[in-house]
Amino acid sequence: MEIDELHMPATASGMQSQSDILRQLAARLRPTDTSIVPPPILTYRDIIGAARKQEMSMKIEFKWSRFDALTTLQLYEIIQARESVFVVEQNCPYQETDGKDLHAWHLSVFADGELAAYARVVEPGFKYEQPSIGRVLTLAKFRSLKLGRALMTEAIRFTESTYPGQGIKIGAQARLESFYGSLGFETVTAPYSEDSIPHIDMVKPAPAQ
Repeated sequence: MEIDELHMPATASGMQSQSDILRQLAARLRPTDTSIVPPPILTYRDIIGAARKQEMSMKIEFKWSRFDALTTLQLYEIIQARESVFVVEQNCPYQETDGKDLHAWHLSVFADGELAAYARVVEPGFKYEQPSIGRVLTLAKFRSLKLGRALMTEAIRFTESTYPGQGIKIGAQARLESFYGSLGFETVTAPYSEDSIPHIDMVKPAPAQ
């Protein structure tokens, strides 16, 4: 809108003051339709609350697979996730594919169809005498979902069901000792360095029959 279209009356001096022009312009630009409601001002709490509601509505699916049953795409996504967390995020160059995947069960957790978390269970005799849970991860994008405990709980349930009476042994990062301890694992070694990261071995005894 051009100023000269307002047809405002002149002042006593024959000129319109700048403040008069601005007031008239503001009045003309103000919505007269009272049905138009301005958008609400969202607070940080509103945004976080909306994000949590969206997370709660996500469909979470747990899927177990043998290595040979994984599709090429599924295997690619698993290896990509493991490298993203254990090699890139932790700045730890090491041989991530270790030859044990062929002798393991693979647990993929999907959130609305997208890989969100993962763990594997290596058969007895290939890493330890006992079956072993490892490569436990949640991708950064999904960590707000707090999937770690549910992931480990399902891995433990499956392992104890598939290999009853054998217990479970893990090589855990030392900083996670209390987390695994809360799931029934007991520390059985002093801390040691693996790929320049402090680790400990932990064992969960087999449930009493």
